[in-house]
Amino acid sequence: MEQFIPLKEILASPNSAWALLAIVLVIYVMRDSGKREERLTGIIDGTLTEQTKTLGNINASLISMKDALCDVKGRVEDIEDMIGIEKEDKGK
Repeated sequence: MEQFIPLKEILASPNSAWALLAIVLVIYVMRDSGKREERLTGIIDGTLTEQTKTLGNINASLISMKDALCDVKGRVEDIEDMIGIEKEDKGK
């Protein structure tokens, strides 16, 4: 039975031993980078989730501010009508 990686020949030749070491290092780095990629993906997903929640809160705040401003505008118009102040024409 023939081995996929001929270890005896590799260990006998110093250059081949360096090649084997390089292969092992490449495999280790690839495995480690996969774990890093998973962690980075998790961090990005968490960040996007938090940003989405924050944008939702900002949107709700802006909508409530708009509603409050519309209420104030209506009240000011009612007060102007009660004391008899004439409104300016918007067409001018």
